[in-house]
Amino acid sequence: MIFFSLDVSITLLLLILPSPGTKKRPPPARPPPPKTSESPQDLDSVSPQVSSLLQSGPPPLPPRPTPGHQLYSYMVQSGPHATALFEFEAEIDDELDFKVGDIIKLESDVSDEWYSGSIGLKHGIFPKNLVDVKIPLPPH
Repeated sequence: MIFFSLDVSITLLLLILPSPGTKKRPPPARPPPPKTSESPQDLDSVSPQVSSLLQSGPPPLPPRPTPGHQLYSYMVQSGPHATALFEFEAEIDDELDFKVGDIIKLESDVSDEWYSGSIGLKHGIFPKNLVDVKIPLPPH
């Protein structure tokens, strides 16, 4: 805690408070809102390629890299993993949801019928018969 002398405190108050005869200045005027017109005239001012993109929306996503593609090992990190053959919707909190084609990093063999694995930051268990193991877990 900082303590000031009485003289310093009074001087600070005088600097902060307006003097008795002065009028308070009004705040500056608010700037006008930006123009967000989406009229056809606005599209005429851009190139035809940009105009067609703005009207049609984003392009479709490319297909995911599959085994053999140069980005596949980057996505999977070449460790034990499997590809989802079917969709699996978790029924319990500790299960892992996935869709067809998802790449699942294998973490452990839970039982004869279940693996433990992850997709990104999601972790959980899932049935072995719903995936195609690309690189198996090492033996115990």
